[in-house]
Amino acid sequence: MPRTYKRKENARKYGYNEDALQRALADIQQNGTSVKKAAMMHGINRTTLMNHLKNAHTGKVGRPTLLTPNEEALLVHALTKLGDWGFGIHREAVQTIVMDFLKNCGRDMVFKNQKPGIEWMTSFEARWKAELSRRVGQPLPASRAYACNSAVVDHFFEKLTATVERLDLAGKPQNIFNVDETGFQTDIGKQKVFCKRGLRNPHKTVATSTKTMYTVQVCCSATGQFLPLYVVYKGLHLYSTWCNGGPEDTRYNCSPSGWMESQQFVEWFEKTFIMSTNHLEGNKLLIFDGHSSHIQPKW
Repeated sequence: MPRTYKRKENARKYGYNEDALQRALADIQQNGTSVKKAAMMHGINRTTLMNHLKNAHTGKVGRPTLLTPNEEALLVHALTKLGDWGFGIHREAVQTIVMDFLKNCGRDMVFKNQKPGIEWMTSFEARWKAELSRRVGQPLPASRAYACNSAVVDHFFEKLTATVERLDLAGKPQNIFNVDETGFQTDIGKQKVFCKRGLRNPHKTVATSTKTMYTVQVCCSATGQFLPLYVVYKGLHLYSTWCNGGPEDTRYNCSPSGWMESQQFVEWFEKTFIMSTNHLEGNKLLIFDGHSSHIQPKW
């Protein structure tokens, strides 16, 4: 623990002002003021001043930590690296790792059942809160994670550069577009909400109680120009009531699954992309992923 933090912690514990203490110490050390006089001038207990001059009682408050500072720092480094690599672990796993480490070091008798409890975990997290944070992990498919490496990324940009040069688009970012879609569910699932204490069955009003899927496709140019949104609902027929209240110029369609399928993508390409970009001179480049809905035999 840094010495400044130790002194501030002691100041809170023993009820004195840290700034006044530093001024008193400076008067003694730099101006030759006596301890008694400095204590009276700055309102600091004389024994407290003596202890600080002798560097006594200025260490960390409380009993020593289970792991040494270097051991804890190594554990923090490992946890942050695992998080960066997409393999973050939870509290129970950390407790098991510490238990195994202590067992191998012959220090496994300090805990009941030889395993650190939740109290140790919360204290550990508080000590390293500037470096560690517990967050909800967002699922990332392994196929996508493994594909995101330097070789794949470099290959993509090499192909992109070659395509931009071949189509003579180096100075025409307004002619380069990227399109992608994402799915949404109308069922929000179980979530905790605030309500009056004692209410037995709180409810949250939603659009529907069924897990209905719909898709929103967004296309934007390299200059930040957004094309009209394209929304695909789940259903065999598109009802007019589903098309009310959306952003201006939004186009709507439907599919049996609610996902973007080949037929819907073709319609978007012909009625949205081409119609919205036909005023641009020269070639146009549209970038999208390799999903099957983006591929048509007639192309």
